[in-house]
Amino acid sequence: MNSKALILNASVIIAFFSELERPYYLEKLSSLGFEILVPQTILDEELLPKTRSKVLKFIEKKIIKILPKAPQDIFDTLRRKYIKLGKGELEVLSWGLLLKQSNKEYTCVLDDKHARKAAKDLGLNLTGTLGLLNILERENLISPKREKRGFGNPNKKRIQNKVAS
Repeated sequence: MNSKALILNASVIIAFFSELERPYYLEKLSSLGFEILVPQTILDEELLPKTRSKVLKFIEKKIIKILPKAPQDIFDTLRRKYIKLGKGELEVLSWGLLLKQSNKEYTCVLDDKHARKAAKDLGLNLTGTLGLLNILERENLISPKREKRGFGNPNKKRIQNKVAS
């Protein structure tokens, strides 16, 4: 992996494909040199069929690459240590550790509070959906603030603040 890898969790995919209805933002991130990676577990177990079918199109277009299941020993160690996390979050963390150990450029993209805390505890590079939107804004690929409504406010449901087309 020569470019900077973004390891996406299900919440990030759901945000771009369903809540914001802006999956093409992943194409924009790819055009900036980011490699968009999604663990197979997330594709298989954590997405609704409609979202999954949209993601499959991005895989066919080679915008998203699928990561195989992380080594079981790393996954199990993390599962024992971070019992509040789901399989997808543990896979993202496992892959973050693997890429870190391989001296690859990577960022774990997680929105869940417990997953973000675990990533910080492990010394992993971290951002969330809002961080990706900030990158696109900084590169003038999206209009400032408009696309970020509903993000960053834990008292509001993001889906209720979906950006109008």
